Amino acid sequence: MESRAFHDDPASAYELVSSDYEHGRPAYAADAVAYLVGELELDTGSSVLDLGAGTGKLTRMLVEYGLEVVCVDRSPAMLAELRTASPQARAIVGTAEAIPLRRESVDAATVAQAFHWFDAARALAEIHRVLRAGGGLALVWNKRDEADPVQVLLSELTDPPGRATPRGWQLDVPGIVAASGLFGPASSSEFRHAQPTDASRLLSRLRSSSFVAGLPEDRRHALERRLLGELEEAGRVVEIAYTTIVYTVRRA
Repeated sequence: MESRAFHDDPASAYELVSSDYEHGRPAYAADAVAYLVGELELDTGSSVLDLGAGTGKLTRMLVEYGLEVVCVDRSPAMLAELRTASPQARAIVGTAEAIPLRRESVDAATVAQAFHWFDAARALAEIHRVLRAGGGLALVWNKRDEADPVQVLLSELTDPPGRATPRGWQLDVPGIVAASGLFGPASSSEFRHAQPTDASRLLSRLRSSSFVAGLPEDRRHALERRLLGELEEAGRVVEIAYTTIVYTVRRA
């Protein structure tokens, strides 16, 4: 994994942009959530830890399945947004490396768009500790469709060449999980989806990038002007495409 020198403490940046994160970030493919629920054999009332839950983009989809979801994130501001969006879920400030739950207290754990921020070895040990015997873990990411010109522009602005941004880390998820010795083999699947957006949401998506959030104000504003300047028909609702990638493993 590359250095995180561009922002050593991403949670502090997300504290400042939690409302933009909620407004601008996409949800996940509905089929992807159905897949992980099936792979982890979850039923109504199953207890799930949503780790690094942020504003609850995945949380609210899990709640729709009747799951009992407890959310852990290190950012109080992000969790404040989550409590508004998913009041049925329990939200606790904490980290992946020291999960504030009892041993063997949940049936499954999910991590959406956050595992790349964790100390993987410590986080996997903690996830193993809080999972019940036979419990499973799902790691989820939305991947941009680089054939979509809007996504290409966002990539250029939020993930500039030569910068150690999360998309450049290219995690070997099966290898990392296998190296822990705590889980069985990983399976994976991908699901395409598209979501409507507009200029306001695209600006929020830009601002919610950890890289952009950590920039000086004048540089952030320059990127915002460029985004609006290059968008054709700013304000028109468009659909942008993603692929949701899901990895699932079982506790050994």
